Amino acid sequence: MNLKGKIRLKVGEQQISYSLALGIFAFFVSALFYENILNALTAGTIFFSAGFFLQAFLPEWKKKKNAGRIESELPFALISVSIDLDLNISFEKCILNAAKESGSIGKEFRRIFADVKSRGMGIPEALLEFSKRTGSIEVKRAVLQLNSVYEHGSSGKTRGFGVRRIAEEMLAKQRTKNREFSGKLVVFSLLFIAVSAIIPALFQSFAIVGSMVLKMSFAPHEAFAIIVIGFPLVNVLLLFYIRAKTPIFMRG
Repeated sequence: MNLKGKIRLKVGEQQISYSLALGIFAFFVSALFYENILNALTAGTIFFSAGFFLQAFLPEWKKKKNAGRIESELPFALISVSIDLDLNISFEKCILNAAKESGSIGKEFRRIFADVKSRGMGIPEALLEFSKRTGSIEVKRAVLQLNSVYEHGSSGKTRGFGVRRIAEEMLAKQRTKNREFSGKLVVFSLLFIAVSAIIPALFQSFAIVGSMVLKMSFAPHEAFAIIVIGFPLVNVLLLFYIRAKTPIFMRG
């Protein structure tokens, strides 16, 4: 077995061990609380599955989140680079100036500069490594344009035109996403008001009327759990969903 295979096997064992520990913990807690072996097995299985899949997809989710953050910051760095290029500043100096940016994009450009200076990479190679790390199509387009300027770029005021054009296209896409999300946010807001205020009130009315007229009744602990735990949990999940749907460049 090669080294790569060993690393994958180790990660898989780690996922199973953590998930198994979570499932066993949920099993014992559920067994103590419900005193029912079937409910305890169900809880243990659910928590084991949730823990395993969370560990499996979390790294990819983090990578996509980081790529989205870089995409949101990249246009401004590209505009800065294009201005430097128009001023006939050396390409290496342009990268160094972009490395002074804050946020994730500044960190990436600092890494590019370090790859060139410390690891002896060529600028095209370091930029391609940046593209591979993020796995973003937008970053790949920007890197291809930067490499084209580095290898075949002309001098003068038009030197940064291609880089600036890509930055403007990315900003235009962000404005489009902003308008689309603003329309969705109205629906999300109405849904949140319904879930947090209207539906709980209807449920309480239904519980009272049902017990008096329809001969339906809720046990006190059931009503308490639904009102105090159930509805707030739905609100929290809805807020997480709204945040997940919010474009990264609009987040605070």
